[in-house]
Amino acid sequence: MSRYNNISLLSLVIIILIIALAVFGAAAQAKAQSPQLSVKLTDIESSKGTVMLALFNKADGFPNDHTKALKLEKLPAKQGTMEVPFGFLPAGTYGLAVYHDEDSNGKLNTNFVGAPTEGYAFSNNFKPKFSAPKFADVSFNLIQPLQLNLKLRY
Repeated sequence: MSRYNNISLLSLVIIILIIALAVFGAAAQAKAQSPQLSVKLTDIESSKGTVMLALFNKADGFPNDHTKALKLEKLPAKQGTMEVPFGFLPAGTYGLAVYHDEDSNGKLNTNFVGAPTEGYAFSNNFKPKFSAPKFADVSFNLIQPLQLNLKLRY
């Protein structure tokens, strides 16, 4: 009787190992199929305050409502160049809004006509003329590893 219990226990252990390998293998394959995104920011004028990066995967909320961003990065500012890894993301369409919050008040400051007085950038290095851009203006397709090179405008 104990011989049969040992065989059943061994079978159970083998089944658990097979399931674990299948789960971990599927997770590794999903990560391998997910492209990686990184952002290189240049022309940062000072190390004052923070740099905010809001990554959106839909137009809703873009570019100002950060609560609707897929990912939000808030980093100490570094004069010159900063590199920000976003890691692995599902393939898809994204738009990125960046601003240098020099006074750390949590918003992009503007002058009396609404023009930014702190540094900003958008994916595709889109330069808005009279208003914030639409998601369609700055959207990009992420289907393979990608580094966005964005120049902050002040």
